[in-house]
Amino acid sequence: MPLLDPKTWQPRSLSGPEYAVTEPATGDTLATVTLASSAALLLVFALRKPLRAIAGARAAYTLWLLVPALVVAALLPAPTQGFIVDSTALPAQLGAALRIDVGAPAPDRAGSLTLLVAVWALGAAAMLVALVRRQRVFTRSFGTLTRTGDGVFRSAKVTAPMLVGVWRPRVIVPDDFESRYSDDERELVLAHERAHARRGDVAVNALAALGLCVCWFNPLAYVALACLRMDQELACDAVVLARRSDARRRYAGALLKTQLATDAAWRAPIGCRWQSSHPLKERIAMLRNPMPGALRRLGGITLIAALTGAVSYAAWAGQPAASEGPPILVDYKITISNPQTNEVRALNSLYVVHSGEEIKDDKGQPLEFSCTPWLPDAVEKSAAWKQLYAQGIRMRADQVLLECALRRDGAVIEQPVLLIGDGPDGFAQLRFRPWVYSAGQNAHAYLEELYVVPELRGNGLGRALLDAAMGAARDEGATQMELGTSEDDEAARALYESAGFTNREGRPDGPVMLFYEREL
Repeated sequence: MPLLDPKTWQPRSLSGPEYAVTEPATGDTLATVTLASSAALLLVFALRKPLRAIAGARAAYTLWLLVPALVVAALLPAPTQGFIVDSTALPAQLGAALRIDVGAPAPDRAGSLTLLVAVWALGAAAMLVALVRRQRVFTRSFGTLTRTGDGVFRSAKVTAPMLVGVWRPRVIVPDDFESRYSDDERELVLAHERAHARRGDVAVNALAALGLCVCWFNPLAYVALACLRMDQELACDAVVLARRSDARRRYAGALLKTQLATDAAWRAPIGCRWQSSHPLKERIAMLRNPMPGALRRLGGITLIAALTGAVSYAAWAGQPAASEGPPILVDYKITISNPQTNEVRALNSLYVVHSGEEIKDDKGQPLEFSCTPWLPDAVEKSAAWKQLYAQGIRMRADQVLLECALRRDGAVIEQPVLLIGDGPDGFAQLRFRPWVYSAGQNAHAYLEELYVVPELRGNGLGRALLDAAMGAARDEGATQMELGTSEDDEAARALYESAGFTNREGRPDGPVMLFYEREL
């Protein structure tokens, strides 16, 4: 993992409207929504029945708030600080670090993602058109509506009481409403539908139907819609029975009459119908159970609130870091050559990202060569920094760490790391010449100078420059490197000897080599 210390990077302020932070790609957002909603739905499926048995049907219906809460939380980024750096070009050492065969060009994964997004959009549009058409056909099936004195509408076309209308909910009953139901049963039926209206259940059904259009490819969404409608009916049953606990038998009779009135199983796409396609057995069974007390209902609501908050916070905290302050401007040019095909690919790009956020292309896909910048206050999250820290390298407050990766077919094959800031912090100068004992124009390398500014010595930069110099020498075909230093420079001698350099000729116990010079 070579550490390169560029000389040409200089900080400057970022201003003007020409730089903007790229919004998440549609594919990324859709994947986030799908994963968050699926996790929430699985949690609701597991808890709804136990919670209904403990705290009642109304608490179980409230549990569905977990789904939108988790989706919204998953879409919120966690803020971090921002710092701005800029560069006109990366140093020459980076080219040496990347002189490898990258093989054939990677397949166009962006095109595949675009196709998937297009298929999703077509499916969502088709589902939305079908939903609107079904709702219009259903609304027209009411025929002529007649308003009664108590604000209820009558229709000769409907066979069961229902609540319709997102903006202005209306209760619609069949023409034989009085003859089919007793006075007490009619009161219970209307109380049930008005409970739907007070709770805004028609609007909830509309939002759930739109959610199904968005997640039409997710089988959990279809199961969830059916379970939501069931919990909705049971919750309204519980509301009515909480006020009329003496009317359980008459309530069951009204349910049975409505269920036997027609064999139609088709429900309103958006609405609340007294005649439910949910299993009648489930609603009748609830009538036999005692209603939970206020303390148990309060405990259930408290549990739901705590669970929603904890899960939503976990989803929010797991999002990629973002910043409300100044972002990081990364401007780099990379040239990758393929010696097998003589193909040369150049990347010359300017990107605006935040600390810890991977640089992506304009389609939201990671580049084949990508970098993730890290600021000092978040650098401990970088795996590369942990290795550098173990080597004794330290990061100043005005520096940015670039953790880069070169990929081939998605697999990382090289990971250069750059420590960027005001500088230079040091430099290494090499000289090459032919050598009589070895072939090659640059067979012999001489390290003329290795320098680190005094205030940064002891942080591992000298070793990093020496490693980069040796790597560059090998790439030039050198088979041997020589250098010279003062006898009293103990720090430099310790550095060179730790890297394998020796001042003994031929063998560990050979004669000491001396270096001579004179002015001419």
